[in-house]
Amino acid sequence: MQGFLNMLFKILKYYFKRDRINLQIHYSMLAAGGFILGMIREKINPFEINYFKFFFSILTILVAFYSSLVFNDIYDFEGDKIVKKLTPLTEGIIERTFYFKFGLIFMIFSILFSFFLNIYALLNIVILHILQIIYTFPPLRLKRVYPISIFILSLAALFSMLFGFSVIEEKEKFFLRNFPFKLYLIFLFAFPFAMNFRDVLDLKGDKFQGVKTLAVIVGEEKAPFFAGLTLFITYMLVALILLKPIFFILSIIAGILSIVFSLRKNYEEFPFFIIYFSYLLIFIVIVYLNPEYLF
Repeated sequence: MQGFLNMLFKILKYYFKRDRINLQIHYSMLAAGGFILGMIREKINPFEINYFKFFFSILTILVAFYSSLVFNDIYDFEGDKIVKKLTPLTEGIIERTFYFKFGLIFMIFSILFSFFLNIYALLNIVILHILQIIYTFPPLRLKRVYPISIFILSLAALFSMLFGFSVIEEKEKFFLRNFPFKLYLIFLFAFPFAMNFRDVLDLKGDKFQGVKTLAVIVGEEKAPFFAGLTLFITYMLVALILLKPIFFILSIIAGILSIVFSLRKNYEEFPFFIIYFSYLLIFIVIVYLNPEYLF
């Protein structure tokens, strides 16, 4: 038992590395943002929120994310070895078959948790797992097919927000219809451009495994700049879809900062995440204070 707990602790340690913490914040903020949109739609006072349901929703989306981490580590194993990426598998902490069972356990628990929220939350979590399977698992493994891969990631972001929204909109049979149409446009047409910046550091591993990404296509030298450029495009498309001066100002600042950081000598993802998290947080506050911008 002691040996198992030690192994579990070592595995969980990898889930709290900075790059993976960033992704956990990403999906948590999307789910929380959807939850807040549901509050706005239903005119729910912040003091009337069921905070247990809110935090349980965040836990559910994180457990679903942990399952995707496991499967991603399993099927990216060869590429991770090439770039010397530290994972429970490349470090030899756990055997592949046993690790796969970990992923299944996380998947099952996320589905069970969503079931206790409501049927629409369950539907969204199931869709997220389906996207995960077609993106990561052979024989489809659509992460190898650019640009389909980035659209799948964008859909995952959309359904993460829809998940949070559905927790509030549980009484509405057609809750998808009540989700802001402009956000559908953002996730389908703007958000895919944002998915490219995370592929720069994985370029060598992706190339070895035959995974097509924008970074692989443009090459190692140009990849960082294209990461910043596509983020700039994302922010500007958001502003064009929303057509509000405040979002143009916000998007120009975020977009220019993204290009500036992409031109630094040592490429890092962290600054891009900070810009994105700040943008998303300000976006949520603006919409909360001005619901008519979306609804």
